[in-house]
Amino acid sequence: MCAMTDLTGLQARVEELERRVGEHDDVRQIERLQRTYGYFLDNLMMAEIVDLFADAGEVEIGSRGVYRGRAAVEPFFVELLGENKRGVAVGEVLNHLQLQGIVTLGDDATTAAGRWRALLIVGGTNAHGHPHALLSEGLYENEYVKRDGVWLIKRLCWNPTLYWPLPGFDRAWFRSKGVSADIPPTEARDAEPPRLLPFHFSHPVTGRPIVVDF
Repeated sequence: MCAMTDLTGLQARVEELERRVGEHDDVRQIERLQRTYGYFLDNLMMAEIVDLFADAGEVEIGSRGVYRGRAAVEPFFVELLGENKRGVAVGEVLNHLQLQGIVTLGDDATTAAGRWRALLIVGGTNAHGHPHALLSEGLYENEYVKRDGVWLIKRLCWNPTLYWPLPGFDRAWFRSKGVSADIPPTEARDAEPPRLLPFHFSHPVTGRPIVVDF
């Protein structure tokens, strides 16, 4: 009886370790997915970004509205943000630094949420050949889904807290340029003062929901 009890306890510990290792691997894969998105964006590799999304995925950046499904996500990145270009030109920079990532797995191990802070440094020459630059900062609150063992972006939502265009920056970059959203903006805003996106996770010490009341 004692040996059987020891074996049962050992099996339970092994199963718990397997669960924890699986969760660690899922978080690692999601972090790699999000960081890869940043590197692709740095280099205007927009077709590769689209492949990071689930077929029913959606994107919402600033006040541009929500783009739903691959048929909308693709033109959003390729035509609107990427302007049908691939790769940055000599003298241009589009750095997209993603920091302070926190990933929370769902109970079913097939869904997850992630919060990231992003710092953008955009520079080069505008349409008139003059130097221009933009500094921007904001928060991502994203959702992820696991399909056939692979993590994909289900919803990408970025809310800017700062746009600081330096002299000469072409503000047409902010406009939709004929690529229409499916619905108006939901969480993300370019408002003054900037809105802090709700936290998807609870306080790590108290366990209580984090209330944004300002």
